[in-house]
Amino acid sequence: MKKISSKILMFLVTVMIILGLNTSVNATAEDMAVLESTKGNYLIYLDGHLNDNYYYAIEKSANVLEEDLNWITAKEDTNGNKVIEITSEQENSYLWVKQNDNIIKKAEPIKISKVSTKTEINEVKTLTNRIKVDATQTITEETREENAIKKVTQGILKITDDANVKYSYDVVILNNENKKCQELNNLMNKINKDMNMFETIKLSQEYEVLWNDIIANAKWKDVTNSTVTQPVDAENGTQYVVLLKKELNGTTTYDAQVLTSKKETSKDGLKEVVKKETKSNLPVTFDNPILFVILGITIVAIIIIALRIRKISKKNEK
Repeated sequence: MKKISSKILMFLVTVMIILGLNTSVNATAEDMAVLESTKGNYLIYLDGHLNDNYYYAIEKSANVLEEDLNWITAKEDTNGNKVIEITSEQENSYLWVKQNDNIIKKAEPIKISKVSTKTEINEVKTLTNRIKVDATQTITEETREENAIKKVTQGILKITDDANVKYSYDVVILNNENKKCQELNNLMNKINKDMNMFETIKLSQEYEVLWNDIIANAKWKDVTNSTVTQPVDAENGTQYVVLLKKELNGTTTYDAQVLTSKKETSKDGLKEVVKKETKSNLPVTFDNPILFVILGITIVAIIIIALRIRKISKKNEK
């Protein structure tokens, strides 16, 4: 029984050692970023040591004694960052780093599976600028509701890039349910910030994986009149990631923008038109017969008075 227990224990220890070795060999140090300088040649950037003087050594075996290591002074890239130069032939070798006589890396496996190129780094910096847009425009719709006119003003994304080109889009709300786009938004906020070379390489690697996943799962819809409208149910201030696709002469370009929705609602009351009846006093006319009678009496009285005056005048002459 003891022999069986011992064998089981030895077996478990052996498995753990093998797994431990595999883990160390396949591990990629988080404080190391690799950039391909030329075909088959790479630069390793150590986080926190871009401006520090140090020495490094590379060996095929992890069991080399420190006194037998061949120390090399850290090189400089074109921007003055301290780097470790390696070739593709040195992959799966082991790295030692010494600074001020202190070993800060000991037999670190060299893996160049996660590598960025200068082209990939520059591509990240073009995000949000590949397809020209104007996110400042709005549209206003009017509807009549009872005795009022309702106006709803909403934001739009206007594509101002090449005309007569096929554009497609997808709009994704930024919330906890869409973590990938939330991560993309966080990444986009970092792009324009000052970053050192280590941070730039790590960002490009993060972008490459994330961007490919988002584009592959996008639900593309055709753009009409070069205009992308925000969702109908969007509230004022809600943020969305707008994915854009441009197809021209067999070349497909992808881009992304962050759209903050705008929604303003107002109601204007309708002026009620009231019909007011106005009575006008018509000017006096002679159509009324009573007026003719009065006029006749007046004329007769004038004639009588005139005759009377004439008669009196003749008497006085005699």
